[in-house]
Amino acid sequence: MYRERLRSICWRIRQWSRLPLTPQGRLEVAKVVLSSCLCYHQQFVPVPADVMQLISRKVIAFILGKGLIIAQDNRPLRGTPARAIACLPTAMGGVGQVDLQSHETALQAKVAAQLQHPKRAVWKQLMTASLEKAFPNLGAAVLTQAVKSAVRAAKSSGRLSVRHAAYVEAFMA
Repeated sequence: MYRERLRSICWRIRQWSRLPLTPQGRLEVAKVVLSSCLCYHQQFVPVPADVMQLISRKVIAFILGKGLIIAQDNRPLRGTPARAIACLPTAMGGVGQVDLQSHETALQAKVAAQLQHPKRAVWKQLMTASLEKAFPNLGAAVLTQAVKSAVRAAKSSGRLSVRHAAYVEAFMA
């Protein structure tokens, strides 16, 4: 699924690279167009680390005006500030670059936070039952507990689905 998202992002990069955009224009395209290619899926399934790295490198190359650079090594792209700096808002000395990993964590944490909201929904009953199966007598309360090791153990033992474990870990982060 994410390989298809990668192809979609590359296609959009090719389309947008044809236009004479300013650096600020490329930043806005990356935030609005490129990151939105992942939003829906990121809420439910974490992006594999190798695919996320490829997507991030392609987005950064686009922002720098280098189109679809394919760098096989792990060296940073030339002219790229560190991720922690680049993703800061311009008012704080950053570039305002989209941080795809943080975006993924925020989307997954949002689902877990919505589980805590008192409004009733069928999906909440299913997720609560899944959490109760993985964490007897704790259930959805695991979201407000500092039990990261228990979450990892439940995930590795198969008691908690990868998707639900991602929600819990994102919420705890």
